[in-house]
Amino acid sequence: MDVKAYSDMIHNIVVPATLSQEEMLRCYQPLTDFLQTETPERLYRFRQCNEKSIEAFDQDQLWVSPGYRMNDDFDALLHFNKESIKSDLKAFLEDKQFILNFQAIGKGAEVPVHIQNILSPEMIEAVRSAIAQMDETCINTSMSQLYDFFVNQIDEKNVAAQQIIQKTIKFACFSEAIESAAMWGYYADSGCGFALSYDFRRL
Repeated sequence: MDVKAYSDMIHNIVVPATLSQEEMLRCYQPLTDFLQTETPERLYRFRQCNEKSIEAFDQDQLWVSPGYRMNDDFDALLHFNKESIKSDLKAFLEDKQFILNFQAIGKGAEVPVHIQNILSPEMIEAVRSAIAQMDETCINTSMSQLYDFFVNQIDEKNVAAQQIIQKTIKFACFSEAIESAAMWGYYADSGCGFALSYDFRRL
């Protein structure tokens, strides 16, 4: 699989938050299939001969590091295309079907499950009552205010979100080449350490 095909696969995986665990796994299936077929038979982890590494080996453990501690400052540094997000948000809030669904809530239609999960029944009823009293001009104004609110949040929280992700996503690094002089030199104490072999295709 070339870079473009991989990029297309990743960007075509969309997993709505409302899906069940089983449905989510089905969405991820192309990525799972790719990992099963493209992962090399053996991957190697180079370690120094120190107490921490030997204890991890003895206990069959893998130590991981957060993104901000990696050698590359861009590891786990998620890129947000803010202009694309804003454009999609604007189109969504101005969509006629969305407006009709929004008005339907004021007339008693069921509130989407993901909103029910974050609002109390009392708040939902208050929102329903407010929507019922809105005319078209008021709805358009509300959508504009909602857009401004989210755009402000996107601008304010962008850096914070990147930092949170860099602190929470963790890595363990492996090499395909057991004979790599660079790996032995950098990660195995100039060749005085050891390397462990893993078969990730069995996971």
